[in-house]
Amino acid sequence: MVQSLGREQSNADKFEEATKATEKANIEATKFGAALVPSVETLNSIGLALVVFFGGLMVLGGSLEIGVLVAFALYIIRFFEPVEDLIQRYAMLQRAVVSTARIFEILDIQPLLKDRSDAKKPASHFRRDRVQRSRLSLRQRHTRAERRELENQPR
Repeated sequence: MVQSLGREQSNADKFEEATKATEKANIEATKFGAALVPSVETLNSIGLALVVFFGGLMVLGGSLEIGVLVAFALYIIRFFEPVEDLIQRYAMLQRAVVSTARIFEILDIQPLLKDRSDAKKPASHFRRDRVQRSRLSLRQRHTRAERRELENQPR
């Protein structure tokens, strides 16, 4: 249909433009994640280093037990896990928003060819009750695997 109307190059150009826009948005989301994740990891490392350093001094001084120091070190590690997860989800959300915007752009495209006002709808070749009856008979006569095989055969 596209070739017969001579729109092949026009559609290819539109597709390339949409692909470039999607690629640009994905690159931006990746850059955001690439900048944020290392900064959170750095904060995590600094926090852990401070806890180990000052906790180690306190353990050596006898005012803190080693188990408490280990617990605080694990708390620091566990503290940043939800933050990292949130960053990953935010990057995924950005990609989803871009994809959704692209889908709505496609849905908003108005067709160039319109039906005439007096055009008739084509007659349906299938009657719904006949299709439902055939499905019922398929269910009654065949196992699930056989039904799938019968339903997937070319017509």
